[in-house]
Amino acid sequence: MELALGSFVAHADGRIAEPERRALEDQVSAAAISDRERRRLRANLEWFLAVPPDMTLLRRKLKEVGQDSQAAMRAALVGAAHADGIIHSDEVTSIEKVYKALGLDPALVYSDLHAGEVADGPRTVRTSQPGRPGEAIPDLEKASGPKLDASRIAAIRSDTERVSSVLGQIFDVEEEESGVSAPASQSQLAGLDPKHGALVLELVNREHWSETEFEKICASHGLMAYGALEVVNEWAFETYDEALLDEYDGYDVSPDIAEALKEKMSAEGKDVQVETT
Repeated sequence: MELALGSFVAHADGRIAEPERRALEDQVSAAAISDRERRRLRANLEWFLAVPPDMTLLRRKLKEVGQDSQAAMRAALVGAAHADGIIHSDEVTSIEKVYKALGLDPALVYSDLHAGEVADGPRTVRTSQPGRPGEAIPDLEKASGPKLDASRIAAIRSDTERVSSVLGQIFDVEEEESGVSAPASQSQLAGLDPKHGALVLELVNREHWSETEFEKICASHGLMAYGALEVVNEWAFETYDEALLDEYDGYDVSPDIAEALKEKMSAEGKDVQVETT
């Protein structure tokens, strides 16, 4: 788990730096295990470095971690962030996600990182030395140019507002005539944008989606399948403390979340069904 978490953080900025790789390999070398176990651990590490660990799977494992193991997990995360000497914002975000999954206050991330000897201020690279005196900076001259006609600007602004009002009325009429309405998810699922909200409302109408079907339904909402999976599962964890979609020969929809959403929509007098074109 420590190697999986360290690899998760190392992947955060999109690449595995050589110091990060060495730090993780050193953990394997320092472990008090048999040679056979060490070979298996190295093989697992190579897999983690080649394929970023999935946060959905990590959450399940982290739920089983006891408080006595949390210190080791935190040390692994901070060590991975410090390995290359640079702490990226993406790495901090990844560590915050893990802390939340462990039931820890995400604010601890910053104190843990600072405890790992992260300097608050800029580091001294070279002692400053006075330079040669140069030319004095001349006083700024007042900018000169054409004067603005305030009355002309007011007239243009008035014309623009009038045209915008007319166009707005035209488009409102066209939407009413065509029967097009705003996405149903705008006011139904807090925490999701309209596209992902509409996707969730459509997904919960079935217990299982094949991989091809999931890709098609995501495309119909203008979304990429992999990114949509991460967004809706992250939202589900934040809202219901479990994933909406489990990958198993396609995607299984959580029956508990589906039932909760249907009850919520029914209580609000709304239909969960979402029409797609």
